[in-house]
Amino acid sequence: MAFKSCTHLSSKGAISSLGALALCSPRSWLASFARQSILSALTSAISVGYLIVDDAEGSHAYGFFKKGCNHVHIKVKSDNFWLRLILSGDLGSKRT
Repeated sequence: MAFKSCTHLSSKGAISSLGALALCSPRSWLASFARQSILSALTSAISVGYLIVDDAEGSHAYGFFKKGCNHVHIKVKSDNFWLRLILSGDLGSKRT
């Protein structure tokens, strides 16, 4: 189930922004908070290796890339990833 992202708000003023936030589901707010918190924490967390996180809102790189170094590329397909990660610390994959 897809949820409307709350991170792209109208730039027409505070009233429009508040209206856009009111239209978002609580789950979408929580997913947005989880995403921002996790991406912020990764900024200082990666000291060895290189991590790329791609999601619907863009690509984020952490650490320093060196040829032959460890590197990981994560493609986030659902906002549920952010919720699972912040609530349980689970990075496991779900097979269907």
